[in-house]
Amino acid sequence: MFAEERQNIILAHINEKGCIEIKEIIDRFSVSKMTAWRDLKILEKSGLIKKVYGGAVRKFDNIRLEPKFEDKLNIAVKQKEEIAKYAAENFIRDSDILFLEGGSTVMKMIPHLKQDNLTILTNGLYTMLHASKYIPRIRIIGCGGHIKEPGYTFIGPEAENFFKNYRANKVFISGTGFTLEEGLMDPHILEMGVKKVMCNASDQIIVLVDSTKIAKKSLTITLPVDEIDVLITDSGVSPGFIRELKKLDIDVRVVN
Repeated sequence: MFAEERQNIILAHINEKGCIEIKEIIDRFSVSKMTAWRDLKILEKSGLIKKVYGGAVRKFDNIRLEPKFEDKLNIAVKQKEEIAKYAAENFIRDSDILFLEGGSTVMKMIPHLKQDNLTILTNGLYTMLHASKYIPRIRIIGCGGHIKEPGYTFIGPEAENFFKNYRANKVFISGTGFTLEEGLMDPHILEMGVKKVMCNASDQIIVLVDSTKIAKKSLTITLPVDEIDVLITDSGVSPGFIRELKKLDIDVRVVN
């Protein structure tokens, strides 16, 4: 098991139970006491937990973990649909090459893709299956790698190396949290790694986040605010937050 995966499991346990003992980490993962404390130190440095005598406790109440993919489809349904539709209709041209990460909001773009000769590269299993309905008008290229629950996305070195071999006109990504200080955040370090490669290989980075994710934190920073080209969100976001984003020279689009 990768250290990042172990740390994600530890964080999930802390957020569910409120705390964890160092002995629990040692017994569950068969690691040394030094390794267990190192994992907690990394999580504490991220600002997500607080180390205490004998273990660690939950620090924040607003940290978002990744829900099951089926549950994602039932969260902020109207907002996600409008955001996805706007993105598909306003930011894609014929013959574009697109990176689509495997989240539910980005996946909802697919039925609205009316352009011709599109190529989609994705790490999302559900995204591949959904887009397959539109073959041959849309060409689909899926990456390999380790498939991760609960989002059913491909992660790990194989997935990252796959995207390093391509260039895209645009990447469309989302996450589980977004703040002005940290930017776009995710609950899984290996998922973040794949998204970073996608962004580095794209000419334009377009972030789709509904208002339920605003001012929420997660485990790791996927994309700092100053690297975002376009952010599409809904009218549930406060006007003050939108003004602060625009001060950072981000092209902010608010859909109703």
